[in-house]
Amino acid sequence: NGGFYIGKYETGTETARTSGDASTAPKDTPVIKPNVYPYNCVTCSQAQTLATSKMKSGDRTTSLMFGVQWDLTLKYLETKGTSQADLKTDSTSWGNYENNAWIIKNANLKYAVYSNSKLGSWTTAIEKSKTDNERILLSTGADDSFSKMGIYDLAGNEREWTLEYTSNTKYPCANRGGIYNYSGSTYPASYRHYNNTTILSDLIGFRVALY
Repeated sequence: NGGFYIGKYETGTETARTSGDASTAPKDTPVIKPNVYPYNCVTCSQAQTLATSKMKSGDRTTSLMFGVQWDLTLKYLETKGTSQADLKTDSTSWGNYENNAWIIKNANLKYAVYSNSKLGSWTTAIEKSKTDNERILLSTGADDSFSKMGIYDLAGNEREWTLEYTSNTKYPCANRGGIYNYSGSTYPASYRHYNNTTILSDLIGFRVALY
């Protein structure tokens, strides 16, 4: 159709997801809006089903982002002034990562602290601060500092499932971007991570493309 749009925010849900099942379709309704819980704990194929069947818009196609769409989005940000280093080497300055410190003032903020290899319960707050060695998952679009050109959380917060497949038959599914419990240099916005078809995690969400 001559181009594509992507979700301004990571796909979210009004109800916090704490688990999932690779053999059972998730029932939570997906939304694209700020200040909701990231839609995680889904496999790549479950995320694609949600994107195509639950998020349709008129006669346009909706789906997970293709890998090339992710790369083109990063190239778009580069043409708008984001440095290659910020995209490909270290995205700490514009993502929610373990190694950055921030103060967020948001009347609708939700957050959950990752500790002892486990994500804790969600908390609501109007203000939250973080040191540079804490791991905190945030609700979608929590703060403008995590946005480039109006696109939130490509760097940090959740890694995101894509339709990019790898040549590794054991780990064919690719997810992209940064993650809240590692550093921005370990997982910059361009990062490509491989997983198997049945994995689901509170570390991985998804974003919808429209074309």
